Amino acid sequence: PFDCNVDFTTCYTCLEKHWSLSKRAWCCQHAGKGCVTTAPITTSLPFDCAADYHPCARCLQAKWSIAKRAWCCQHAGRGCPPAGTSLPFDCNAGYTNCYQCLEKHWSVSKRAWCCAHGGKGCPTTVPATTTIPLLDCAAGFSNWQAGWSPTKQAYCCKHEGKACNPTTKTTTGCPPLDCNIGFSNFAAGWSQKKTGILLQA
Repeated sequence: PFDCNVDFTTCYTCLEKHWSLSKRAWCCQHAGKGCVTTAPITTSLPFDCAADYHPCARCLQAKWSIAKRAWCCQHAGRGCPPAGTSLPFDCNAGYTNCYQCLEKHWSVSKRAWCCAHGGKGCPTTVPATTTIPLLDCAAGFSNWQAGWSPTKQAYCCKHEGKACNPTTKTTTGCPPLDCNIGFSNFAAGWSQKKTGILLQA
């Protein structure tokens, strides 16, 4: 899905400015290009895998975004799903070859994960001319909380009564969410639940 020779340089900090995280990860894995060669400066990492870490996978699901869990699992061995658990996304559910359509139907996290793990949902350089179909609220419903974009969640809640966030709170036994931890990168590193707490304040 990416041409790893276009704009390639051995300067990793240069690649960070010109290549997306998805392209660097894909090219590193498939072409050996774009890999971190030296320990980068902490501020250049997309996520701090020590911030707000807890060894409880269920607790991390409430604290960290899927993108942060996937990145930290791959790079730091933290946030990985427990052995024997299901994959975070079903990359076949709701898949279409139209990237513009996937931008409307899949969350950024689902597109990034499915691109890295199944070659689906990767950005395209040629604009698609396919018209965007109506949102299919049955596709991917079993994993809507992690796999659907906010747009699709709102649409399906409003039009079909599906994917509506519950109003009741449950006790998880996890440490409380601390909004001071990871605040500098909250947009990318926090779960929707944790971000919602910030927005309600």
